Formats: sequence, C-alpha cells, structure tokens
Amino acid sequence: MKNISLTKKIKQFPYIFWFGLIITIFIFFVSFISIIWTPYDITVLNIQDKLIPPGNTLHLLGTDHFGRDIASMIMLGAKTSLLVAFTATFLGIVLGVPLGLVAASRAGDPLDDIIMRGNDLIFAFPALVIAILITAILGPSITNAIIAIGIFNIPVFARITRGAALSVFTLDFILAARVCGKNHIQICIEHVLPNIMSILIVQSTIQFSLGILAESGLSYVGLGTQPPMASWGRMLADSQTMISFAPHLALAPGISIIVTVLAINIMGDGLRDYLDPKLRKKSA
Repeated sequence: MKNISLTKKIKQFPYIFWFGLIITIFIFFVSFISIIWTPYDITVLNIQDKLIPPGNTLHLLGTDHFGRDIASMIMLGAKTSLLVAFTATFLGIVLGVPLGLVAASRAGDPLDDIIMRGNDLIFAFPALVIAILITAILGPSITNAIIAIGIFNIPVFARITRGAALSVFTLDFILAARVCGKNHIQICIEHVLPNIMSILIVQSTIQFSLGILAESGLSYVGLGTQPPMASWGRMLADSQTMISFAPHLALAPGISIIVTVLAINIMGDGLRDYLDPKLRKKSA
C-alpha cells in the first residue's frame, strides 16, 4: 500500500517539474564534480592555446584569450553561482521568515509597522545598489555579493510570510490553539509555518534563480566574484570586447545562465502546480 501511495504522489507531479528537476540535478552534479576535478586548471595560463574555437578534441568548448579551458571555467562558474544563490536564499529565509511571522502575529501593533517599514526601506535599494554600498566599505568579493543579495531577499520572504500567515491567523484552529494557552511562538511554529510552507518553498526556487542572475550581474560589473575564481558573469564581462571574432566566449556562460535559471523556474512552477490544490484539480 505504501508503494502504491508513493507512486500516486509521484504521478501527481506535472511533467514540467521532472524536466526542470533533471536539468537542475545535472547542474548541481557538475558543480559538485568541479570541487574535486576539472579538465584543466584555470589558474594556469596557456597563451599559445588562446581563442581555440569549440569542438576541439582537447578543449570541447574552446579556450579564452588567456588559453584557459572554457568547459573548466563553466564548471567552476556553476559552483560559484549555486553557492552564492543558495547562501543568499538561505540568509533571506532564516531572517525574513521569522520577521514575517512576528509581523503577522502582531498585525496592527507598532512592532508590525516597524518591521514592514524596515522592509520598505530595504526594498528602496536594489541588490546592485546595496552591493555598491557594501563593496565601497569592504571591497568587492564573493562574500559581499552574498551579503548584498541576502539582504535584498530578507524583505521578500518577510512580505510573503506575513501575507500568507495573516490568512492563517484568521482560521478557527488558531483560535482553538490560543484557547489552549499556546503563545505566539508556539502557534507560529506548530500551526502557521506548516500551513504556509508550500508558498515558501515555491518562493525559495524563485529567489534562488534570481540569486544566480544577481550574482552574474554583480560579477559582470566587477562587484562579485573576483579572479582567479570563475564566474559566469565575469566570463561575460571579459568576452564583450571579443564577441565579434570569438563569440563562444559569451555563448558558453550566457547559455549556462539561461538554462540554469530556466530549469529552476520550471521546477518551481511544477512545485506550485503540485502544492496548490486549485491548480492540481484543474490539471486533473
């Protein structure tokens, strides 16, 4: 019976979810492999092998203007992008969700206003502006890029959590929990959070994909990952002056960003369709 129920649950996931999941798993696998192995060491310059076009037996995706292997840089760039996006998303969840729960539990109180106005203040500064402020003080680095993107994620999760939690706080079982003597923290953890978890999961996939784009953008303008670490955004920045005679320098990182973000968004859409009962009934 357990196998039958598990099979039914698996079949309830839309095909679009599996498509995005397979591509995402492959990208994570490539990034994990790059930790222990890459075809070439990207810190070693081979000027004699510079600008080799794709399709070469030794360099499948070609080489850049320093003779570095593009495939190796793409693998290491995947590790960098996923690390930054995951850490920044995790930071947004850890700080934003509790703030949203506190604001929802104190709806109408001064504490709710203080939290939400603080979120509005952060929203006034995009991740790029926050990164400029941070790097002006601490200098450009991958850590500062994570902090900048993570700070921008905090009000996103706080707003999503507060909006979803407010509707849960109006339900009868919350009143019953209060009658039983449970405090705000117990109600939020035991009753509210489990009921809004599906929304947070879907939002996490969205912010994760946006984190990859943000990391690439910050690295492109020189505020994110610094050499010798590889980054898709920095690869695009380095290729812009040579795109007319070496387009593969821009195509490889550009396609990598597009495929990764698209796969994660597709997986998020599939999760939304599965976790939302209304959409599940329509698809059924």
